[in-house]
Amino acid sequence: LKLLEQGDGEALARSCQGKASALNHRPALPGVPLLLAAATQDAADLIRILLDAKADVNVMDANGATAISVAARRGATSALRELLQAGAEVNRPRASGATPIYVAAQAGTKECLALLLEASGDPNAPKEGGFTPACVACLTNRPACLALLLRAGADANRASMIADCFTPLHVAAHFGHTALIEALLNAGALVGVRDAQGRTAR
Repeated sequence: LKLLEQGDGEALARSCQGKASALNHRPALPGVPLLLAAATQDAADLIRILLDAKADVNVMDANGATAISVAARRGATSALRELLQAGAEVNRPRASGATPIYVAAQAGTKECLALLLEASGDPNAPKEGGFTPACVACLTNRPACLALLLRAGADANRASMIADCFTPLHVAAHFGHTALIEALLNAGALVGVRDAQGRTAR
């Protein structure tokens, strides 16, 4: 881990030889697998070294997060490209159900979100409770991310199973995010859909 933090690629490559099992060790918190640490730093060259040394591209931390989930949250586009090219599972969720696309939409890392969608990521894959990437983009006021999701086929009328069964339009209207409301309406969001309390987004 110290070599990775120092960015010493040659020394890291030497130390990784024949140590695939150690590279893919899933430690208890607060430790993380080396591949996830490299993704946090957006260190594509170090990721390549770790993968060449047989690191598992889908190795998880104690919360079920993979390296592409970490890269999506941090906006680490170089790392994300390297991981996707190596075959990382684009729709693998964390323990909470949040996929990398959900994480990117929540964090507002639109470049990472675009890469994930281009790699056939599911724009409708929900977190636990049915809260979708479009819902979380509305919750966190991410208009650029919502636009990407809608263009990729996100369902503007899909209701969650929590938060009073809100649709993305309910969420955007609740917080007064007018740009998001307009985008959802243009994408076919239905104003008359009622939540669990019988309320529309009006």
